[in-house]
Amino acid sequence: MTAALERALADLSASQHGLFHREQALSVGFTSRMVTYRLAERSWNEIDLLVYRRAGTPAPPEQPAMAAVLASGGVASHRTAAALHGLLDRVTSRPEVLVPPGRSYRSPLGLGHRTAHLPPEHVTTVAGMPTTTVLRTLTDLGRVVTTAQLERAVERALCDDAVTIDELTAAATADARGRPGVARLRRVLGLRGPGAPPTESELETRFLQLLRRAGLPEPVRQHEVVLGGRRLRLDFSYPGWRIALEVLGRRFHQGGRAFEVDPARRNLLNLHDWLVLEFTWHRIHLEPDEVIAELWRAVAARTRRGA
Repeated sequence: MTAALERALADLSASQHGLFHREQALSVGFTSRMVTYRLAERSWNEIDLLVYRRAGTPAPPEQPAMAAVLASGGVASHRTAAALHGLLDRVTSRPEVLVPPGRSYRSPLGLGHRTAHLPPEHVTTVAGMPTTTVLRTLTDLGRVVTTAQLERAVERALCDDAVTIDELTAAATADARGRPGVARLRRVLGLRGPGAPPTESELETRFLQLLRRAGLPEPVRQHEVVLGGRRLRLDFSYPGWRIALEVLGRRFHQGGRAFEVDPARRNLLNLHDWLVLEFTWHRIHLEPDEVIAELWRAVAARTRRGA
């Protein structure tokens, strides 16, 4: 009988990143005495409040978030949900969960956010755990991150077609009771020009934010030009000054075909009187002042010549 209980618990925990809640163990058939004995002999280890892992089982990276979800009875949310959806690369060391009405979660291992508004349509499943949807995640995210961080998450979600601009606009203008991050989402959407396409990488978004901090005009995103019978798409541009701004991330501009294509594009633009400025991850992140100075010099030069 004990072996059958252990197998049932192993199957259950396998679907929950190696974890199970005390109540789940009892529902399988373990008694309170059996639970106490296994904790005492350390064949089970407590990971969070009443959440256990069988000794010797793997600890995947999703386990802390799963532990907080099981301990709270809530759903992964805020920065944790954003990371699960691929909208943020970095998360806090403490997983965040949204705790529905009538529940509470206080643990040094996780961060619980209370809400009075969590309808079923705001919850999905990611990596085997209940998680706020992309749209709900973005409306909540503004409460715990900066405007710049939220903009990067919004642009990534739009680029991935995980949400539409119409959905974001509706969420940002709807009743925001219980969701204080909505005001920041409105500010982010206000930064986007009408019909502006999403940036295609986090590096592009960071570059756009750098232009704003420098007081430069908002450039045209993904601007298409036809030169010498070829259609080119520029990351950013100031068409009136014929300035092309290219952001060179390693993913798309290192080695292979890019080694041949990038110089050909650059030559074609130069031959048609476009000033091409290219910026790498290193320069955007580590030399922002120099980047800004170069941009202002380019704008000043083109303004003087009346381009």
